Amino acid sequence: MNTVKMSLLAAATALALCALPAHAQDTTADNDAETNASVPANRIADRYADSLFDGDKDLAADTVESLRKGEDYTTTNADGTTSTVENTNGPMGYGEVNIALGMADKLVKDGDADTWEGALYGTADTTGSDGKVVEGTAGVLELRADGMGWGKIAKQLGFSLGSVVGKAPTRDTTETAKAERAAKAERTAKAERTAKAERTAKAERTAKAERTAKPERVAKPDRASKPERAEKPERVAKPERVERPERVEKPMRPERPDKPERGGRP
Repeated sequence: MNTVKMSLLAAATALALCALPAHAQDTTADNDAETNASVPANRIADRYADSLFDGDKDLAADTVESLRKGEDYTTTNADGTTSTVENTNGPMGYGEVNIALGMADKLVKDGDADTWEGALYGTADTTGSDGKVVEGTAGVLELRADGMGWGKIAKQLGFSLGSVVGKAPTRDTTETAKAERAAKAERTAKAERTAKAERTAKAERTAKAERTAKPERVAKPDRASKPERAEKPERVAKPERVERPERVEKPMRPERPDKPERGGRP
């Protein structure tokens, strides 16, 4: 029984959500987007100072506050006169200001608007040299004043709300990124200086070695050839030996007579 009740309750809730008017649904989505995009004014100014205001942080901060208060926009014309453009949307929270500037930034980068002023406040009709009237464009604030939600405005302008909604980077993050870029540039420059110094030193060592190279050895004079040996005179042949005369045989000695025997003593 409890399961059936839970199912019926879930179905009733879904039907109630589907029955909500489109404006109410847009309002819920807008509130979520504005909450996600809500950041302090100085962070919004830091985010768009370079891309929309040519690095002028003071102008960026003044514009953020002007949009926050719903003030009209005053611009100086080429002839020195001023023109005032009405901000029909009125005051906005910082989340709305962040989204509006994000859309203006997107339009300028994509080439769909020449300036952030035109992107926010729209452009007036102009007449060309041929007499034809060029219809102006509706700005982000004008579309917002007509009751359109941020999501519908983004869709009409040709992009998604998610591509421009996001918290602006903190000042600490920005400073850290700058410090990292500076450190990387310093490391690169140092490496280049070291490499250049090594190349210079190597070239100097090579040149010095070439200057102090030993002179080529003087070739030794050819040795004087030895005089040819004088031929030895032929040996004089020895005279033949004179043959010795044969030895004369000595005459034989006569035999000794035998000695007489001695007589015995008396």
